[in-house]
Amino acid sequence: HEQYDELYVVQEGQVALAILNDHEQLQLKLYAETDVFIVPHHTIHNIFQFAGAVTHNIKYGASEPSDWLASPTLDQLVKGLSAADILHLTK
Repeated sequence: HEQYDELYVVQEGQVALAILNDHEQLQLKLYAETDVFIVPHHTIHNIFQFAGAVTHNIKYGASEPSDWLASPTLDQLVKGLSAADILHLTK
């Protein structure tokens, strides 16, 4: 997002945060039940929510509803990753 920050709360299960860093490399981080994290604006990211996970997401900041930015590069890096792949890559 250009101006929105996002707050995530993991109520149950696990989610993985996929970020495209400044060097266009994939970074993955696993979050579990009771974890809370913020994704700052201008952070290219995707969230993988594992089966059974319950999460809450709050977008906040001065912005318009259409402030989402697509990233074909990140999409290609995560395309085809299974839940098992993501768990392995986050260890």
